[in-house]
Amino acid sequence: MARTVLLLGTFDTKGHEYAFVRDRLCDLGVEALLVDAGINAPVGVEPDVTRSLVADAAGARIEELASAGDRGDAVAAMARGAPVVVRRLFDEGRFDGILALGGSGGSSIATAAMRALPIGSRN
Repeated sequence: MARTVLLLGTFDTKGHEYAFVRDRLCDLGVEALLVDAGINAPVGVEPDVTRSLVADAAGARIEELASAGDRGDAVAAMARGAPVVVRRLFDEGRFDGILALGGSGGSSIATAAMRALPIGSRN
């Protein structure tokens, strides 16, 4: 059975990098589940879980976050939504591990989601 790695990141700024990592995982026989926590439209990659769903999980609207132009508020909102989405996907058995790439904003969002996960293996 193929393992699945959830790739969580801001695909508006790191989409090409996530596409590269996804392709390398696939080369190794590992499936990827892509979750976009960016504010603007993704570039270079199509997410499995959209930024709108992550924002919704935080009680926010992606259009309002994008138009407000406040990076701090946007990162904070996505850092509230990402743990909800990631934990639900984990509880549904959709992935086996998680990986993130990012600068300060993307890392803040990803680590918030990672803290919502149990430590260790479910096997």
